[in-house]
Amino acid sequence: MSVYKISNLDEETFIKTSKALKGYYKFLSILYLDLLGLPKLDGIIITKWEKDTEENIKSFFKKKSIQKVMIRSDKKNETGKLPRGGYLVDINNMKEEALKLFKNNRIIALLEPANFYDNLYGFNALFHPDINYIHMEVVGPGFDVSDIKRGDISPHEIIKLPRVNHNQSFNGAEELSPWKVKRTIMSPGHYQKAVFYRLVKIGRLITKQKNLQQSLDEDNLIELAIDYLQKSNHTLLLNNMNKYNPMSFRYIENIYYYIVLLPKKMKLFSFKSEPFVISGGIIKPNRVVFWDIVWPDLKYVPPKKSGG
Repeated sequence: MSVYKISNLDEETFIKTSKALKGYYKFLSILYLDLLGLPKLDGIIITKWEKDTEENIKSFFKKKSIQKVMIRSDKKNETGKLPRGGYLVDINNMKEEALKLFKNNRIIALLEPANFYDNLYGFNALFHPDINYIHMEVVGPGFDVSDIKRGDISPHEIIKLPRVNHNQSFNGAEELSPWKVKRTIMSPGHYQKAVFYRLVKIGRLITKQKNLQQSLDEDNLIELAIDYLQKSNHTLLLNNMNKYNPMSFRYIENIYYYIVLLPKKMKLFSFKSEPFVISGGIIKPNRVVFWDIVWPDLKYVPPKKSGG
């Protein structure tokens, strides 16, 4: 078997799938999201390409009337040079893209479509045993959480949320109030620099997608990015170029409800717990989704020292 569901897993299916994904920590964490009751994009994980794989993929997404899928990839012993994921591929042209990733010893996840140019917000939330609050870093409209996961830009705001005492009962997000939320907002000048770098990054992605051979300077990359965003009607970033609008308390409260008890729940399921970072976003229309969980000590394999 090479195609695995990631949603509504019973105990037997979870055990079987988690064994197949042993060592693929990012995709294992997607299974954990399901058991932990966190909302995510539905889809399937594919560990190798077999003769019936394409048929199984098309059958799964046909039931959902989906023609384009988001593709992500994972690898055992991941390095910092992992390829960018989270882009959309037409389901009829997906085999070629998948085989490229399999050739590099990667496995793939195909998910419901969600365009990262339309993200309302992206966030990373850190739980650490030595920190008595939840440390959340946020990027705004038109940005992608990978922008901060990979250190491309600084977060637009940092939010500190109260943690729950392990011995107390907790009734959910209703106990969170605005005055318990501490924020640090990026200055307008720094935000506009972040927009600049985001547009340059988009321009580079477009040149790669179009196989453009010429080397473009930053001004031309920005021009290319703006033209693409306008013509494709992905204008969130362009509509928020001058000012960052902080995440509303309603969104924060919603995220908090999902994550505040995670350390307790993870121990309950005997999952590896703190320290860890959970990544997510607000996508259209006002939908909270979680992408994965990262444990810092499992994220990358350090490069081998050269002999000499």
